[in-house]
Amino acid sequence: MSAKIVTKIKFYREKNNLTQKELCERINARPSTICALCNNTFDYLNIHLLNDICDVLNCDISDLFCRK
Repeated sequence: MSAKIVTKIKFYREKNNLTQKELCERINARPSTICALCNNTFDYLNIHLLNDICDVLNCDISDLFCRK
């Protein structure tokens, strides 16, 4: 059984009392992009986008991912 990498963006977004729309506005991202990341349906990751997300959510990139 292979491990799956999942994001914890939703957890950190909610911890910071942000909606998906607010996060999108702060990092200038499309809602569909943030939705895919929060629902773990993304096809690829953009390191620049992840850095922007971490800046807004006050976390490190390593905090955003776990293996399941």
